[in-house]
Amino acid sequence: MSVDHREQLLPLFPLKVLRIYLHRPYIHFFMDAANKVWDQLSGKDFTCLLDIIIHQKILELWTDFDYVGLLRQFWRRSPDHLKHYAEGTDIFQFLKEILKPGFHVDVPRFSSSREPGLLFYEKFCDNHKKSTKL
Repeated sequence: MSVDHREQLLPLFPLKVLRIYLHRPYIHFFMDAANKVWDQLSGKDFTCLLDIIIHQKILELWTDFDYVGLLRQFWRRSPDHLKHYAEGTDIFQFLKEILKPGFHVDVPRFSSSREPGLLFYEKFCDNHKKSTKL
């Protein structure tokens, strides 16, 4: 998919395009793209993106990028209405821990409680992904 095509699709399908930007070599463009679609991003989509960053990148110990820094920046720049939505979800407990200064991934600490987060992703994000097509 070309850059122009992604840019055209971004406001129409923000979750799908932002998910593409969470992978190499596009990760460096993630925040720029997110900044363009805060108004189009639903609370559910926002929470799915948080969940992807936390469970598929940080807790899976990906080292190709500073995903903790990305998560913190994504949270810090996000509008209040999206933060309020996320605060009412299961993923928020993980997010609070990671946002704390000095956070270091301690897999055993998180592994016993990862299943609910993974179920969150499967239940909400995957169902949403199936219901929208590019």
